[in-house]
Amino acid sequence: MTQFIGQSSQDLDLQLEDEVDVLLDEFEDELDDSAAMAEVSPEQLIIMLPSSFTGDQQAKTSLASLALQEQELRVGQANDGLEKLRNALGHKSLLFRTNVRQANSQHTKTRAWGEVDKLNVKI
Repeated sequence: MTQFIGQSSQDLDLQLEDEVDVLLDEFEDELDDSAAMAEVSPEQLIIMLPSSFTGDQQAKTSLASLALQEQELRVGQANDGLEKLRNALGHKSLLFRTNVRQANSQHTKTRAWGEVDKLNVKI
């Protein structure tokens, strides 16, 4: 063991013990945190996106541009969802016009309503 000038071996041993104790405490804290994380399901984890910070925090951490990109992505996702909904409603309207109205027996009417019910689940 190398001795530093002006320090006895006992002083160095005490410093090393203190440093090891601190490192062990940090390691145990990390293990406790990871054990707590293992108990939380992925659906319950909070994802820190730029929108979860306030405007001041975004400015301090230069997340403002990422927040704008996130907002554009969310608008795009909403538009995609609305387009799918419009298409599904249009398909439902088509089924009413072609299958339900044109059905001339109980069997075909039941089958047509079955198709409409499947589409309702999708909508």
